Amino acid sequence: MDSVALYLKIFGIDEYHLQSLYWPRLDVCACMNQAKCSFNFLTSEQYIFSSKNFYLADCECTEGFTGRFCKQRVNMCQPNSCYYDNACSALSTSHMGYSCASCPEGLAGNGVKCGGM
Repeated sequence: MDSVALYLKIFGIDEYHLQSLYWPRLDVCACMNQAKCSFNFLTSEQYIFSSKNFYLADCECTEGFTGRFCKQRVNMCQPNSCYYDNACSALSTSHMGYSCASCPEGLAGNGVKCGGM
């Protein structure tokens, strides 16, 4: 997700031709994948934008996601979850975790730990 700063400028004139300009603060949640927005801490990334009144909330990612906006899936097979050179399959995010292939021939175990019979 690319972030683009937005701003809102409200300009008003009354019947006496007095003018006023108001720039409201915009707190934006750009979190993805059902992440929770945390408006208690607005990151310093706000300063990359041209408007000082544009702020991005931090994201509290749901299990299985990571990154600034919780866009990237976590690879549950890292680091080396299964027995040496044993195939690892990440489960869907609705079933967090991973599964390993059976132990190599001549060894017994659950695919994560394998040993002699």
